[in-house]
Formats: sequence, C-alpha cells, structure tokens
Amino acid sequence: MSPKRYSHLLALGLLFLCFTKAQAQSADSSSNGFLIAYIQNTETTQEERMTYRKYTQPAFNLALQYFWEKQDKRQAIELRLGKNLNVIGTRFMTFQHLRPNMSYTYERKRGGLLLGGYVDIGSLLHFPLRNWEGNNTISYTMWSSMGFSGSWRQALSKDNKFSAQARLRFPLVAYVIRPAYGLPYPDNYLEDGTFDFQRKEMTRHLLTSGKMSTLDRFQQILFEAGLSMHITEKQHQIGLSYVLDYLNYNEEKDIQQLRNGLQLSGIFNL
Repeated sequence: MSPKRYSHLLALGLLFLCFTKAQAQSADSSSNGFLIAYIQNTETTQEERMTYRKYTQPAFNLALQYFWEKQDKRQAIELRLGKNLNVIGTRFMTFQHLRPNMSYTYERKRGGLLLGGYVDIGSLLHFPLRNWEGNNTISYTMWSSMGFSGSWRQALSKDNKFSAQARLRFPLVAYVIRPAYGLPYPDNYLEDGTFDFQRKEMTRHLLTSGKMSTLDRFQQILFEAGLSMHITEKQHQIGLSYVLDYLNYNEEKDIQQLRNGLQLSGIFNL
C-alpha cells in the first residue's frame, strides 16, 4: 500500500477533528495551549503474520497536543508518532515500524476526576528490511476507534507549583483494517475478478475490508502517571511521567505491541 493511499485514511480523520475543533472554538474558552512530549521507551512486538517470535527494541515517541478547557471540561487534539530505534537483524526477522496516531478527547469534571471519551485513527506499519528481498515491502494494521478516557490531577503544594497527574484511556469499539496474511492488498481485493495490477479501486476495497471489534478483540490501552512543575508566571509547565502503551488485536494471526518508558513534556499556555 502506497503512502498516498494510506494518507486517505488520515485525511478523513483530520477533516473530522478539524470540524470538531472549529465547533469547540466557537464557544468561550477559559484557557488553551500546547503540550509537547518526547517518550524514550522499550518496545516489544509480535507480528504473527511475519513471525511468531517476539522482539524487544529501544524506541521513541513524539506527541503534540492542542488543548482547550473550561472549569468543568477539557478537550484536546493529539498527534503521536512512534518508531523503533535500533533495527535488530537476524536470519529470522528484520523490521522497522512506525506507529502514527491522531485522537480527539472530550472530558467533563466528575468530582475530582475528568471523565469522558475519545475517538482516534491510527496504524502500526511494518517495513521488512534485509533478508526479505522479493517479499512484501510493507504490512499494516489500521484502525479507527472510540472509547473511554479519564484523567486526574492533584496539587502537591499550597502554591500549586508542583502537582501529580494521571490519565487512562482504552477503546470500547473499533473498526480494524488488517489483511490476513500481511500482504499490502486487503482480502476483498484479492478475489477473482477484482484484483487489478494497476490497483484500480483499491482504496475503496481497503476502506470496506475492515471488521468491527470490541474490547475483547481489540485493545489499545494508554496509561500515564507522573509529576509536573510550573516554571513561569504564565504557568508554563515541565513534567516527567511513566507511560505504558499496549496494543493487541486477536485474530487467527495476532499482533501485539507493548511500549513503556519515560516521558518528558512541556506545557505552553496561550
């Protein structure tokens, strides 16, 4: 699947999020700003369409979030990109992978918590490298999901300079696109009378090849917990957090990825 065709899916999500952002900005907002984060983590992946072996590598994530909030609610649009660092090469497997994700979150205050939901669109892209000459140049799992989101924040000092925070999110339902054998072509495109070497109408078949899944089959759990400190009078912040990110899709040939590590972040209020 070419980057151009994959961009069609991202464009759909971007249009939806931009529309949501425009609607939210039409209302009065008490504060807004950006969060920028770098996450250094360890990544354990098992892609059974390619190999039944698990492999662990160092990796990194970048996150950019725009948020706007009132006293009783918070909304955010977030972009994330993950990539493995040292590509491990053996006679069994050599992979490089990317994990882009874009999400919109809406939470309202309930007691001492912010509770709500999110929608997202994301993918896990595998690029086989050396020892895979003549085989597939890419395999992919793509999804669009919606689910639960919750966050918590507590001041640790009277002047609110130091605080602790945590957040958790997981999907309740997802639409997952994943060819059965790791081929670039979706299953419904390989049928007799449909496949075309010029890839005519492949985008349509790609978008309609997915399956609806619930939490028992598709899990994408994100958990963060850490500390932050205000560093300016405008309440810009720096923070250090532990991040756990777990992805699992149960099929005939499963895919799993577990990432955990430390996140260094900065919040810049506008």
